[in-house]
Amino acid sequence: SNCRDLGIVFSSDLSWSNHYKHISKKAYGQLLLLKRTFTTTCPSVKRLLYISLVRSQITYCSPVWRPMFIKDIVTLERIQRRSTKFIVGNSLSY
Repeated sequence: SNCRDLGIVFSSDLSWSNHYKHISKKAYGQLLLLKRTFTTTCPSVKRLLYISLVRSQITYCSPVWRPMFIKDIVTLERIQRRSTKFIVGNSLSY
């Protein structure tokens, strides 16, 4: 079973996988909202919106639940990569 307190999802086995799923879903939802709403905005405004709405979701209380497994780090980095493409456009190669 899961317990949510102050935005952090705790599970009975003390794994953070449900928390990663929760914050990934929330941050990705914010990113999609920004993509739909601010399509023609300049990159500096997009960056400010990303920091305020998406990155704040990802980094909230991160010292408590810091990702230890590669799959969790990849999930969070995927959101950041998509956010970077949103900010600078799709012309940036990785």
